[in-house]
Amino acid sequence: MLVNYDKLNQTITESEQQTYIDEVLRNPYIPHGNKKEPWKKVDPFYEQMLILMDECDKKYPDYKLISGGAFSGKSQMTAIMAARYLIYPNYRGLILRNTYKQVVSSGGAVDKLRGWLGDKKRLGKYTCKENKTEMFFEAPNGARIYYSYCDTPEQMDKIRGTSYHDIFIEEASEIPGDILEFLPRSIRPHRGKDYIPEGYVLNSNPSFGPGVDWLHKMFLDEDSPHKHYTLDLMMNPFVDRIAYDKRLAEMSPVQQAFMRFGDWNYVPDGGLLLTREQLEEAEIDPLEFDYNDTIFSLIGVDIAGEGDDYTSLTSILYLKNGNVILDDNILLNDSTLEEQVKHFVEEQTEKTKLNRIIFEEEGGGSATYALKHFKHVLSDIQKKNYFSVKMKPVRKNKFERARPLAYGIRNGFVRINKFIPNKQLLQNQFMYVNPDKQIMKKHKSPDFLDSATIGYNSLNSMYNLEEYNRKIRRNNK
Repeated sequence: MLVNYDKLNQTITESEQQTYIDEVLRNPYIPHGNKKEPWKKVDPFYEQMLILMDECDKKYPDYKLISGGAFSGKSQMTAIMAARYLIYPNYRGLILRNTYKQVVSSGGAVDKLRGWLGDKKRLGKYTCKENKTEMFFEAPNGARIYYSYCDTPEQMDKIRGTSYHDIFIEEASEIPGDILEFLPRSIRPHRGKDYIPEGYVLNSNPSFGPGVDWLHKMFLDEDSPHKHYTLDLMMNPFVDRIAYDKRLAEMSPVQQAFMRFGDWNYVPDGGLLLTREQLEEAEIDPLEFDYNDTIFSLIGVDIAGEGDDYTSLTSILYLKNGNVILDDNILLNDSTLEEQVKHFVEEQTEKTKLNRIIFEEEGGGSATYALKHFKHVLSDIQKKNYFSVKMKPVRKNKFERARPLAYGIRNGFVRINKFIPNKQLLQNQFMYVNPDKQIMKKHKSPDFLDSATIGYNSLNSMYNLEEYNRKIRRNNK
């Protein structure tokens, strides 16, 4: 639900204005600068000020998404929103991002708070301590701001077992929707005499990440239930707008759409292998095929590498009529999420007989270790269902790997379950996959596409699907 700032300005109450003055403008933890050090001043601009005032005097304010491109002030907003409540004893807030490296990265909310809260010269008796082991800042009155990440089961277990008054998410589109949906369960009411709202605030650039579908449902779509505030570079008076805009204008069209224009609805016209229209035409309702007609069923697995990669599992069916169905998918933040892998595999065995799980043979020893690890994890399920677990060599060029799958989709014998999870992500990855390695470096690894091509190419080598379907087409002429 997009917020109109001019209309919002007309609804701001005196109570909200006074709360903003007390919690932000008079807050010692938010730098207000001085004549000698004016660069230290944190002065919210018009749109930021309205966001900070909106519902700030309510116990249960609406969930908020603050979105925008680069240099729009999103991370500063997160830092201000967390620091405003440090004036209340025993406050507990959490700042969260996908990985540890990201949550402590330069320019993020935690990095800004580290500079604000540890400034002894400015804060004096209000100086905060940072516990880098337990990952929190603590004010002298006992208030704390924790920071964490959510790409491992261990970290998620810690979050599940702890309660906070507010949770702030940075770059929410990078986090899977099921995690974003779960996190508010860790928000609990403040039991002290002070009036602290329970808040769930997310910020994010637009992207093709795994959290996008959930964000659309909750904030971005026209009929979404929660508030969506937009910020952009041209609103921010504290940066060199012209210079930064020139820098952003040198990015690829996709990155410009996300980082320069903050466009959540950007749709590439077409990729080098397929058009978006061809992908949409390939969709099939599960009611239109029978799982009992499956000749061979397998799961393609792409193990997460370094950085922001995801482990992706894609279930693929080969049916009696010669059609191949991309039937199911799951993206995992961490390659050791054994329970989720087991659950996904069990779900596939309940639909039809699972014949094989294929791992990508890439990455040398790490791939071999992953295969041994998952053979052990899946051993109980494997004994019941008699499927094989193997590793298959792959071409290094992801574009060349995807060619056979794209051929099958173009020619109508590879279909996509219309309800497959992360469908939008697969479409987007087909749009940007490219033979040029330098172009591919500008994009995230196409994990879903990789797992689908691993499985499909294995199936193609067993059944020579392309030649079989050529014969069918010749016979039908």
